[in-house]
Formats: sequence, C-alpha cells, structure tokens
Amino acid sequence: MGRKIAILAQVPRDPVSAERRIPEQFAGRYRCRPLFGASFRTVVVARLADLPPHQRLIAALLRDDGAEAGRLIETSGDRLADGFCFDPATGALPALLYARLVESRLSESFSRLRTSDGSDALALIRNAAADASVKHARFNEFLGELLGITAGLRVLFLKGTVFARSLYDEPQQRLSQDFDLLVAQDEAAVVVERLTTAGFRVEWRDPGHCHQAGVGPSGSLENLSLRPSPLLAPCHNLTLRREGWPYVELKFDPLETGMRMRELDRLFADARAIEWDGCSLPAPDLLDHLLLSLTHLHKHGFLGWMWLYDIHLMAPRIAGDEALWGELARRSAVEGVEASAWAALDLARDRLSTPVPDWLLERLAPPSRNPLRRQLAYCVSTEFLWNSASLPMLALNAWLLGDGQRKRSALRQVICPSSSFLESYYAGGRHVSRWQRPFVLMLHWLVVLLPGGLVRRTFGRLFWKAPG
Repeated sequence: MGRKIAILAQVPRDPVSAERRIPEQFAGRYRCRPLFGASFRTVVVARLADLPPHQRLIAALLRDDGAEAGRLIETSGDRLADGFCFDPATGALPALLYARLVESRLSESFSRLRTSDGSDALALIRNAAADASVKHARFNEFLGELLGITAGLRVLFLKGTVFARSLYDEPQQRLSQDFDLLVAQDEAAVVVERLTTAGFRVEWRDPGHCHQAGVGPSGSLENLSLRPSPLLAPCHNLTLRREGWPYVELKFDPLETGMRMRELDRLFADARAIEWDGCSLPAPDLLDHLLLSLTHLHKHGFLGWMWLYDIHLMAPRIAGDEALWGELARRSAVEGVEASAWAALDLARDRLSTPVPDWLLERLAPPSRNPLRRQLAYCVSTEFLWNSASLPMLALNAWLLGDGQRKRSALRQVICPSSSFLESYYAGGRHVSRWQRPFVLMLHWLVVLLPGGLVRRTFGRLFWKAPG
C-alpha cells in the first residue's frame, strides 16, 4: 500500500476521429443542475469571463495572476467586498486567498474595501485565515488518532486530508470538514468495530450519511451491502460521528457513481504513502486521486472553487507526460466517467488556466453533438443508485453519462431481481412464498420507480425503521 506509484508504460495516443472532436467548450455551452435533490433549476455553467467580479477575483488569486486581481479590486470597489468575503470559496480557502493578497502586494488596496455593514474586508479575510490555522491544528490531532485506529487495515485517506498535506504550500490553506476513508469491503466490519470501540456511533437514520435509510434495511453492513446486481457498488456511504469530532465518512467505492469500480483492486495495489509530520498517510496514487476529484466536482454540479483548485494543483504534476495523460484517459474510459473528466478538466482550463492538453480533451469529449444531450447530460445525477434515484433518472443516467452497457445490464437485474435478494431485502431473510412474491415484487418496483425521498416520506418509514 505504501509503495510509490510505478511509472506507467507509455499509452499510445490514438488519433481522434473527426466525429469525436468537440467544437465547443463545456463552460458557457452545457447546462447542469447544481442542487441535486433540492431543485429542478438548471443553469448554464458560466465561463470565466461571465462570472461576477468577486468570483473572477477568486480565480485570479488562485491562478496567481496578481495583475488581474489588482485590476478587479481597483475597478470593482466596495461592491466586490460582500461577494468575496462571504463566498463559500473564501470560507474554504481563507488562508490561501489571504496569502495570495499579501504576496501580490494587494493587501493595501484590498484594505480600503468595505462590506455592506461597514466591516473591513481585509480584516475579515485575515481573521478567517487565523481561524483556519486553529482549525488545522485541531484537525491534526484528530488525524493522528484516526491513523492509530485504522493502522494495519486496508484503508486509504481521500481528498482534502491528503491534498492539504501533499499539494498545498501549507496544510492550513486547504480546510476539510470531515475525514473521507476508502475501506476495502472485506475489512469494513473491522473498521466499523474499531471506530465504535473508540467512541464513534454510526449515523443510521440520516439519508445524507446512510443513503439506504428509509428505502431499505439498515443497521448493519450486511444489510447495506444488499443489492439486486453484482455490478452495483455494495454500499454507497456510511458516516460515523463522535462528540467534538468531524464526521468520519466511510466510502466503499471511490468514484461514488453507484456502479462497482472495475479497477478497485488495482487502485488499492497502486496506493502510495504520503509522508507528513512523521506519519505515513495511505492514499490513492496521483492519477486515481485526480480521477475521483473530477467525478466529485461533477457530482456537486461543478460548484466549489476548492475542488477545482485541487484539480488545478494535480494537473501540473502530469503536464508534459503524454503517458500519464493517456493512462488517465484509459482509466476514465474503463470506469465510464469520461463525461465527468472532460467537463471538469475543461472547466479548470477555462477558469484557472490549468495545463490540460487539447488532444486529451478531444479524446474525452462526448462523441455526440446531439443538442438534446447537450441540454440534459449534466442535468442528470451522477449517482446510479437503484433505491434512491427514480427509474427515469436511472435510465437517463445510463443513456447520457457513460458505461451505458453495464448500467443497462444492472438495470435489467434491478427490474427482475432474484428471489434470494427479495427475501433478504424485503422479508428480513425469511422465505417468500409463491403467493407472496407478487406483492413483494410490487413493493420492489415502487422503490425502483419512485425517488428515494418520496419513498422515505411514505411507505418506507413503515417498512424500514432505522436503529436509534
């Protein structure tokens, strides 16, 4: 697990056919639904030039363009202050943005800005940066204890915890709200047992922390692993909580698409160790971490400067090496996430001038120029969750977001499940007689057809009561 990433054999770059050449960028052309589960509103993903001034300032500081940042501060005035100081990006990256203001010698001009309530804009950012240092110190204490709890197990740390200590100049420049752990399925029970022994408790009742809550049996890892098709991921997510701690989120498939990752064993085999402060932090290799960051940004509707900047920091470590870029394209194709990879990389290049080669974007680009696809492709949830997404959403996902053949096969098994699955999922393992089977099958089809939120608010609460 701790060995360094092996140098990948060169992947030949196939010529891109004329049909696959994309005549347009993602930003400014495609629509997405940024608030999954909360709204049916769709918006066109804005290009850098179309963003409001405060977000253009954030982009300029992140790409270290002091001249453009200074121009925006001088020309936008106080109307910039509210947007910049209270943007979620500033709340996530305050230490980094404050450092960029100081390094670019813009702190004096920025200090003249006032928010709508008269507050000093620079003082707000400076105080937030100081708070970030305090939070980071506390987070380090938690991390040290968590490393001890998971020692010797096949557990990989994901995203922010790793990025802060391997990509950023100072770890406090990249705050995290929780710990994301990728757990090998065969050791999941041991991980949960160790965490509960250490004082953590599982959040069984909240669908945001246990997606099967209210739409299926919960209360154990065995129940969460029930699925009508082996092509589906065995368990989507599980969160544990301890008083005074950030959440610890257990992941069983890093891409979180709902489909079982084809190369999950390879990902664990290629894992590397991040050496930090005398500790060894097990994590996926650079390419796998970049790939899951691309899909994560898509999952969240391409919102989040922090996640976009993570991608921006990883790309230069690959820049100039066609073999590594080719391997990224191969892994994207194998896992069926080319649409996510193309859109996120193109957005990073537009907003942060991230060094992404043209040929890679052409290779990843959606093959169809169908205008209907352009309107729908990124308005569909990336999560192919049979008991949470509705049947129409699952069908659209299989049509629009890649890996269609495997998703259609899984969907057929979802619609026509085995008797053993029906007995385990709907009857607690008890035998279902021939006369009972039609009723159980009808219940199953309702779970598949309806959105998970509707199931939870109606008959789901009667059939599946989560533990307290």
